[in-house]
Amino acid sequence: MTYIPYTKGSIEGQAEFLGPTEAAKYLRIGRKTAYLWIHQGYFPHHRMGKLIKVRRSDLDAFLAKTRINDPIPRVSVTQ
Repeated sequence: MTYIPYTKGSIEGQAEFLGPTEAAKYLRIGRKTAYLWIHQGYFPHHRMGKLIKVRRSDLDAFLAKTRINDPIPRVSVTQ
């Protein structure tokens, strides 16, 4: 078995985990809203003791799932 030293930053091939505050910034929502959505199960999370972590890929999947494809058509008003 080969020893690979730890380097700061994300490791290639490993999921990037975010805390609730970082997830809120990524989604551009409030911190309390992020905690609420995590506890309501909007996206999967992991508990590590008292820490809550969310995978960035899970947040991306959440955004893709909740995307509205057909925006409301704009009506131009001309006189």
